[in-house]
Amino acid sequence: MLPYATLLINVVGALLAGFLTGMQVQGSLALLLLTGVCGGFTTFSTFSTDTFVLIRNRRYLVAGLYWFGTVMLGIAAVVLGFRLGTLV
Repeated sequence: MLPYATLLINVVGALLAGFLTGMQVQGSLALLLLTGVCGGFTTFSTFSTDTFVLIRNRRYLVAGLYWFGTVMLGIAAVVLGFRLGTLV
């Protein structure tokens, strides 16, 4: 089964990071929000572990789709968030 919760959390975190970047949040506030909030909210270690477990269980196609999908959706979410942030 695909780890949908981890995928969703990482994509939402990427969207928020893009939004804050688009708003041009800087300095200590950027450090707090981007590194602290977004970094704490997203789950790269869980993503990595989930991918490893899928590979260990020989679910190579699912692992590849999960890895590729998470990265591509994350990038798309950053772009969308950035564009929305520039509107604020």
